[in-house]
Amino acid sequence: VTVGGTDYKFYEGFNYYDTTKKVHYIHGEANDVTEEKPATFTVLKVDKGDTTKYLEGARYRLQGGGYEAKEIETDANGKATFANVRPGTYTLVEQKAPTGYKLDQDTKTITISRDGEITVSGKNVTISGQA
Repeated sequence: VTVGGTDYKFYEGFNYYDTTKKVHYIHGEANDVTEEKPATFTVLKVDKGDTTKYLEGARYRLQGGGYEAKEIETDANGKATFANVRPGTYTLVEQKAPTGYKLDQDTKTITISRDGEITVSGKNVTISGQA
């Protein structure tokens, strides 16, 4: 059964009929069985003054959501992709700036919903391309 977008499955524990009260008792439980959809997203590091200049060598750390932290460095196209991230709330922190640039010390908050939708908050953030 689905209630408010959450899927539940009912498991019957036991049941019995009380002959003195003439009542049938059913004991069971409903468990949330909604499948969580992991998300994949890419951080794009660009020059503040020239957003067409992609920056290699920025290292980002994604932590939270009750899972082990992941660190990824941007490639020659300024991209760092975090794949199959489970739903939860995470913080994204730049650990190392590209050569010749200052470290972005502002923490970003990334929230992934159970259906895989991503929201991002923090300074100097743009989100695009969600399917």
